[in-house]
Amino acid sequence: MAPVFARLSKYYRKRIEFIAVNAYDRPDIAKRFGVKSTPTFILTRKGKALRHFYGNIPEPILKQHLEPHAPPPPEGEEEEERGLLSRLFGGLFGRN
Repeated sequence: MAPVFARLSKYYRKRIEFIAVNAYDRPDIAKRFGVKSTPTFILTRKGKALRHFYGNIPEPILKQHLEPHAPPPPEGEEEEERGLLSRLFGGLFGRN
């Protein structure tokens, strides 16, 4: 899932912030958000979970789930230039 995560973070740049957390390295965060399997994607707003997505989800399906939560792209930016600022906290939730 790492390549999908990277592509989506670039596509939604400046619209959705992607943060990868290794649940094995940060069990406190995994517990806080109820992560029981990997990979798990959690859409949050202001520190609260809005949606959980589990397993190896095809990129187009994950994008469909994210799109309603993404603000409009910044004025004048091309589709290819959109994406998102990525930060890594010790790896990804999943090992794929």
